[in-house]
Amino acid sequence: MKIGILTFHCAHNYGAVLQAYALQEFLRSKGYEVRIIDYRPKALVAYYKLFDIRYCLSLKTFLSKVLLYPVAKKRAANFERFIRNRLQLDQICMDSSDNNYDVFIFGSDQIWNPKLLNGFDRVYWGQFEAAKGRTLITYAASMGKTILTSQEAEFLKGVMNTFHAISVRELSLKQLLTPFTDHPITVVTDPTLLLDQDHWDKMALKPQFIQKPYVLVYQVVKDSNALRIAHNIAQHIDGQVVELKSTLSLLHQSPYQDASPEAFVGYFKYATCVVTTSFHGTVFSIIFRKSFYTLKLNAQIDARSVALLNQLALVNRMVDKNDNVTFSEIDYSYVIPKLEKMRSASATFLTVNLETNNH
Repeated sequence: MKIGILTFHCAHNYGAVLQAYALQEFLRSKGYEVRIIDYRPKALVAYYKLFDIRYCLSLKTFLSKVLLYPVAKKRAANFERFIRNRLQLDQICMDSSDNNYDVFIFGSDQIWNPKLLNGFDRVYWGQFEAAKGRTLITYAASMGKTILTSQEAEFLKGVMNTFHAISVRELSLKQLLTPFTDHPITVVTDPTLLLDQDHWDKMALKPQFIQKPYVLVYQVVKDSNALRIAHNIAQHIDGQVVELKSTLSLLHQSPYQDASPEAFVGYFKYATCVVTTSFHGTVFSIIFRKSFYTLKLNAQIDARSVALLNQLALVNRMVDKNDNVTFSEIDYSYVIPKLEKMRSASATFLTVNLETNNH
């Protein structure tokens, strides 16, 4: 059986490339022939373009882009190397049914988010010629919204039953989409959690030039309280603070902001403690069994981390950004069985539907 994955594999974003890699590797471990279809939406490519004068809306923005260009170029090269070397890519003609794929899997990531793609992208909804006659399955797809416009609702009425099996990564999205399909919708875990710690251990690069124990800070939505909490914990462990960047910043520079995806994984593996506002920051803290704190931002971005921490009985590791946090270890002997149960259920969704829909 040959499987093609359609996801945000080309985004220069740690969570995006690592989830694509994880789904690929999980399926390969089950004996399937797997490729990631090298489909690159124009909106996504434009967003991660190194330098585009059209997005320099002020002199300040222009100067910032110019000054950050050397580190941005190095960071982009690290992502492109990962995509080229770690992902099994394939290019097909989307407008022709002449291909040898049996199954297309859509997801994970926010492939259904109209804000990111300037509207719904028909490819991610299985509406392209190359998909005709194939089994179409979604895995942990996300939309990033909970309210539909009338036009979006009308679109969904025509496409949801195209899929043979549907899974999403949020309960709220399951509830939103249920009226548009005859199929059951399953909530599954992020692909990064399908791989166990041993697999990620092999990828992780050990940080160089860090001699002391460290508190890792990783944020997608930045809040200054994360650094405050991290510095307090660093004092407690007689260590230092290491800050990874999801986006480049001239105002708040970090010597680690050009880290490759392999280095990103390594920073989590070798940390003593993690402070994060990111879902994938929370995920990799759990994978490597770290003491960690996820900051509650009281926004939609909290939802995924809240759901995961509830499932693993770790909700006490989500703290208010104004809390005075003191360092404490986590007893993972209670967490790992719950994580294995989640992983097993999500893996079963894939394996059962791949076999059922191809006989």
